[in-house]
Amino acid sequence: MSLLHYVIIDIVAAPAHRSCRSRSHVMKPLGWVGSAKDDLLAFPEDVVREIGRALYVAQLAGKQKGISTPKSEMDKIRARLKRAEEEHEAWAREKR
Repeated sequence: MSLLHYVIIDIVAAPAHRSCRSRSHVMKPLGWVGSAKDDLLAFPEDVVREIGRALYVAQLAGKQKGISTPKSEMDKIRARLKRAEEEHEAWAREKR
């Protein structure tokens, strides 16, 4: 495993009590489901780096107040999630 992988793991797997440099935000914990972490680390290093940055930003985000997502967009998200769950279940059944 390269040094980059260890750095990304350190960033994205930081415990909840660890805060960022400014100490004004506490990082949210990051949980891995199934083989997600191994799957991520199987990508090319530049992809791992970009995803690591996105996860880092998400961990720092905390609760945001502002404009809420429109209902029509939330409906699309729910429909896509439902379809993804159904496709995953079908894939899991085939894999058995």
